[in-house]
Amino acid sequence: MENIKFHQMLTINEAEVQNLYTALNPVSNQFNIHNREEGDDTPWFKRATGKCIVGTFSNTPPQLDFKSLSNKMDSEMTKEEVYQRLTKAKLAYGPYFRGIENISYNRSELVAQIKGCAAIEAEDNGHFIHPGLLDSCFQTMIVFDKNDDVSFVPVSIAKIQCYFSPGTDFICHTRLKSSTADAMIADIIVCDKEGQVAMKIEDVKCQEITSHSVVSCLLYTSPSPRDRQKS
Repeated sequence: MENIKFHQMLTINEAEVQNLYTALNPVSNQFNIHNREEGDDTPWFKRATGKCIVGTFSNTPPQLDFKSLSNKMDSEMTKEEVYQRLTKAKLAYGPYFRGIENISYNRSELVAQIKGCAAIEAEDNGHFIHPGLLDSCFQTMIVFDKNDDVSFVPVSIAKIQCYFSPGTDFICHTRLKSSTADAMIADIIVCDKEGQVAMKIEDVKCQEITSHSVVSCLLYTSPSPRDRQKS
């Protein structure tokens, strides 16, 4: 996939059922994802757009050199420190979205251990990668943010290339490419414990969210009512 844009965050309310509508144009390969509350006759809200890439691609996953990467890291952040900082930034994550175990990092690169909670590991849901664990990869970019109380969320991705499903216990390598006062762009590589690359996510842009967006973000990043019942 390429040119993925997240136009609006989807807020989740326990008392409401959200219907999702995904459309793919067979000519342009563009896709659109919309939603609206069940029983609501108002227009559908556009949440995300992008393009599916059709073609011939290499099936041989690249290899990541963990030893070389590890030698470049000079700082550590534990799971508790990560989620304390995210909570301070008004991003309250539920158990399904707390996948970061630890992060080793320097000023422009990091290596993070990502692991699903027991409920995720017990599920057989057919996900290529669980949404909570993919979101945890995006969360790793917090180590590049110098302001502890500012919230950043993903707004666009240039390209995603997939080789195999990483499962629920894997490594995330994030490399910062550029940053401004209110945005960051990074490349993310998801790989197994042996360094075999499962996914390449290019030009992930995270944007600062304003104070009026915080409630939406809290709802967006929390587990669903069904998730909370399981946890």
